[in-house]
Amino acid sequence: MKKEELVALVKELSELESLTERSADVAFVKRECVRLNKLDDVTFKEKELIDEFNKYYDILAQKAESLNTSSLDEKKALIEKAKILLDTKNFKKATEEMNSIFDQFKHAGRCSKEQDDELWSGFRAIKNEFYDKRKAYYQEMDAKKSGAKEAKLAIIEEAKKLLEEKNFKNANIKMTELLERWKKAGFAAKEDNDALWESFRTIRNEFFDNRRAYNAEVKKSYAGRIEAKQELIKKAHIALANSTFTKEEVTSVKQLREDWKKVGFAGKEKDDALWEEFHSVVNKYFDELKSYSK
Repeated sequence: MKKEELVALVKELSELESLTERSADVAFVKRECVRLNKLDDVTFKEKELIDEFNKYYDILAQKAESLNTSSLDEKKALIEKAKILLDTKNFKKATEEMNSIFDQFKHAGRCSKEQDDELWSGFRAIKNEFYDKRKAYYQEMDAKKSGAKEAKLAIIEEAKKLLEEKNFKNANIKMTELLERWKKAGFAAKEDNDALWESFRTIRNEFFDNRRAYNAEVKKSYAGRIEAKQELIKKAHIALANSTFTKEEVTSVKQLREDWKKVGFAGKEKDDALWEEFHSVVNKYFDELKSYSK
């Protein structure tokens, strides 16, 4: 670069309010300053140019020193902000912040080479530690999601088996336990979680549909058993009313007891009361039989 061009450049730089975007030009001018001031054999005109260069360079040097101090302070502050992110639990938000800090660091301007090297080394170490922690965090999350998926697949298989269960009381307890295990299993990956829940929910719905149908059949059977037991009570009352105590009659009353056992449970609302009535009538019949036999 010609001396005239160099003087124009240093003059331009010395008049700028901010040197942040021209740090490369400032570094170039610093090198040229050393070179120019080592020249011995110069013409009078060249000496005038060098003096003019030095005049503007002094102004620039003061600004550059201020820029150096400002850049140093800014980079140190950015390093402290980056350190805080090492303790984050929200890596999505923290990654955006780290990228922003990195961008600010790159545009913070230059310090001395030794300072810049030291600052960059410190920032890079923090940045690398942050991304190492983020990698470990997401690996742990992936492992948890994979474990949750396997746990939920196992729960789904257990739930399928309950569809074949005939003892709905026990099966209902087991289904409730499976739901609690499902809640504690955690979240699988987003692409899996909804599909897994839909499979489990479908099985649960089928189970409860089966249970409702079973309960309806049971209630229907209770109605028939209630009717059958009422008929046996009626026969017991007839036998008690007759009380002929013939061999055939006694045998028929004994048979009523056997027939009662065969009818089966008639539901908790009616069964005990029906039994109490039947038991009372039959016992009374046999008590009277004892008195008759004497």
